[in-house]
Amino acid sequence: MFQTNCTGGDELSRRDVCILRFSAGTAGVCLDEINAAREKAGLTHFKVASDGEHQLPKAEVEEADPPHTSPWDPVCKALIEEEAEKPQESRESNGFNSGTYAFMALESETPDCAAAVNHWKDAANNFTTIPPPKKNELNLYDKQQNVSFIALYNPSNNAAADCRVVTCTRPAASEFTTIPPPKKNELNLYDKQQNVSFIALYNPSNNPAADCRVVTCTRPAASDNSPSNFRSTAEEKKGYALLCMTTPEALKDNEAPFTEEQWNKIKASLTGSASAVAPSLLAVAIAALGLLAL
Repeated sequence: MFQTNCTGGDELSRRDVCILRFSAGTAGVCLDEINAAREKAGLTHFKVASDGEHQLPKAEVEEADPPHTSPWDPVCKALIEEEAEKPQESRESNGFNSGTYAFMALESETPDCAAAVNHWKDAANNFTTIPPPKKNELNLYDKQQNVSFIALYNPSNNAAADCRVVTCTRPAASEFTTIPPPKKNELNLYDKQQNVSFIALYNPSNNPAADCRVVTCTRPAASDNSPSNFRSTAEEKKGYALLCMTTPEALKDNEAPFTEEQWNKIKASLTGSASAVAPSLLAVAIAALGLLAL
């Protein structure tokens, strides 16, 4: 697990700097369901990846003070933020090793393995012929579901997989890096109602009293659609994803991922597969991860 505390006072917004906690669960998640699909297609089971070169990046942060350079930062930002920008770095530059990745955003830390595998299987409908080399069909492999399909049926000799549930957490906001100062010294700090509310919550006065009520405000339908001023940004946010790194790399520039025989067996194994709807977030998250066909 890593935790980073990024602070910047009024110079940085919450959207620019997150306080994140990250954890990658135990290895081998959903491998039973994945290997069952592979076996049905005549492929050998994935081995559990055992060395760093074939595993997802470690969660530890090497730098003690921010800004740290964890490869998981863009993943967490994409899973938690509503509109994360896509970084311009590649897998190798951001700490992810060469491999073919399968990905699905989750609603909780408990994955529905059957739904994930079926979602990846459904990508077969996107291939009208045997899947081509990456260089020939960049647009086709811009869709992560299609890349996940290749990863699921990675036909490489001694193929290995590192599959984990990724959990990213942004704790509730705190903008006090030291003891809260007097109001006169930090007017900008106390311009934010959230900070004033923090002081009110922990009012240390002798015999403190409180009058707390629920206030209901109604805006007529004809009003503009401007964002509500009552939206809270202080709550803890979590994002979850199932991520599988498969090695060796199965999606190559100039070589089709499957032989004709392998493709025919895969197609034959897919008869009667059920569909699964993946959260719309998955495209955003995997783009930020930088694991689309690069």
